[in-house]
Amino acid sequence: MKYRVMPCILHHKLKKMKEKSKDLNQNVFSNLSNRVVEKKLELEEYQNAIYNGDLSTQRLNDLRRLDKEYKVMSDD
Repeated sequence: MKYRVMPCILHHKLKKMKEKSKDLNQNVFSNLSNRVVEKKLELEEYQNAIYNGDLSTQRLNDLRRLDKEYKVMSDD
């Protein structure tokens, strides 16, 4: 009888894990190509601001952050 209880508990744990895994997948990995395009456009906007001499310290920090994000996304 105790052997029957274990598969049931395991089944419920796996079911909960599957739900969390689906949420993670949807929130983190969905629309990757669109997000890469958006980040690339945002990066180009900041690069144009540098070229035109219109860059504050905050925008420069944002540019550095975007550059890192774009490199990480494009490496995949």
